[in-house]
Amino acid sequence: MEVDAIRSLLGGSFQGEGRGGYPNISNFEYFETIELVLSPKGFLAYRSTTKSKVDGSPMHTECGYLRVISRDIAELIIAQPTGLAEVATGTISVDGEEVTLRVEAVPTASPSAKAVARTVREFRFGVGALNYSFHMETDKAEMTWHLSAELRRIGGDK
Repeated sequence: MEVDAIRSLLGGSFQGEGRGGYPNISNFEYFETIELVLSPKGFLAYRSTTKSKVDGSPMHTECGYLRVISRDIAELIIAQPTGLAEVATGTISVDGEEVTLRVEAVPTASPSAKAVARTVREFRFGVGALNYSFHMETDKAEMTWHLSAELRRIGGDK
């Protein structure tokens, strides 16, 4: 699959449900919307918003850019209102109509943000679906699972 075809497959809006946990917090569930808007310049604008499954209150948001550098390489740049920024780099693998992105980052934190030592995100894009997992390492916990979600494409038929 060529780079333009990969970018096209990744673009779109996705909604679904996720769950999270970590050694020092209680498990939780959430609704999520992820939007990936393809720019004419070839990058995808990324935005994620979540809300509580319990009461619908806003939980987390992050935004940034996904850059498909080549058929094999991706970069994901993310900023969070918590004061954390990630410049993640990694790989793309293609299996038929499924594309998997796996990126790792050593985040930068503002002085008031909670420190995160390392993150690993894996996104699996298939026909009409986006599934992901997110692992992180902090000063209080080794690299471990934090989030995962199963989302469906909305407003399109890719």
